[in-house]
Amino acid sequence: MTQNIGVKKEHKARRIMLRILLTFAILILLLLLFLIFSYFHLKGFFTTPRREDDRGRLYYMEYTGNYDSPFVTFIFDKLKPVRDGGCSVFYTASTDGGYRTGRNYDLAHKDKSGNTTGLNLVIRSNPEGRYSSIGVSDIAMLSRIGLDYSEGALDKGKLTDVLLALSPYICVDGINEKGLSASVLALDIKEGETAVFQAEEGKDPVIITELLRQILDNCASVDEAVELAKNRNLINTFGADYHLFVTDDSGKSAALEWRYNTLVVTYTDIITNFYVSSEDAEDCYRDGKLKEAYIPPTDNPGNYKFGYGHGYERFKKIMSVKAENAEKGTLTMSNSEIMELLESVSQEYTGALTSLTQYSAIYDNSNRCVDICVNPDYSTVYHYEL
Repeated sequence: MTQNIGVKKEHKARRIMLRILLTFAILILLLLLFLIFSYFHLKGFFTTPRREDDRGRLYYMEYTGNYDSPFVTFIFDKLKPVRDGGCSVFYTASTDGGYRTGRNYDLAHKDKSGNTTGLNLVIRSNPEGRYSSIGVSDIAMLSRIGLDYSEGALDKGKLTDVLLALSPYICVDGINEKGLSASVLALDIKEGETAVFQAEEGKDPVIITELLRQILDNCASVDEAVELAKNRNLINTFGADYHLFVTDDSGKSAALEWRYNTLVVTYTDIITNFYVSSEDAEDCYRDGKLKEAYIPPTDNPGNYKFGYGHGYERFKKIMSVKAENAEKGTLTMSNSEIMELLESVSQEYTGALTSLTQYSAIYDNSNRCVDICVNPDYSTVYHYEL
């Protein structure tokens, strides 16, 4: 009798184990089916990237799907791979009567062998009910989550390339069909301060590249971009801080900064990597020298004051060229002059994270197009239109 009870218990235990294994197998199968569905679903969101340059640091693709898809936004919300970079950007009237935004994107990526690298993707998107745009995504940022995204990586057709579905949300600059351009630049965090993390009730939280995407999608002017930014809570990624430079085709340009968790708008035509909305006396008096510059607000021109951060020399070089042009009686610049100025403030790798210019771009606010020099090789210009 005791033996029969023992056998029954053993059979029952086996049945329970089989049920557990069967349930586990079903869950694994469902997960695999979900992943397969997600993979092919997301792969249909964009065209195959086309390599543009010899080194494989610049690619082009068209985004044909809806990047507001829950599949895309869920993955991006979990990863948020954005990191800080250097950069310089300025706004100028052009010789053809329009306006241009000159932009250097500086960030020193490394591959697995420790060599400097880069992987930049030009994206053309036309979302339903929103403005079409061209933007540049720093795909090498995906290396932050352990993936190998260095130069030439998009030639290989890896399974993980499905993450290119996130690319509209990691654009670091761009322009839309209304001539509104936006660029992200890094800022230093002063000792004793913390990176921005707004938490106002009733406002959606966004990181800086999400805000840039929303501005390109929905704003036709600097004023509209400012209003949109006022209605968002900006939060940081990896403890980094940024400011946003927005320009339009009316002659207006502005820096959006969030120091002390407060949005401040400064109407300026140049920014690099220091706060233009606040002064830090100890930083202005570096090396015993007073550093001064000029920022013309749209309503009442006054004096630039260098705030906390870096990039002063690049700022001064851009400012001096614009000042020399003004003294000559011209406030306009041709595309070649803009690119020459961008080249003069481009950065070679020094070991600093914010050194190494990945590309120089001229966003044509009036004609809704962009010219890009990558690596940087200023003998070759890649042109993209909306």
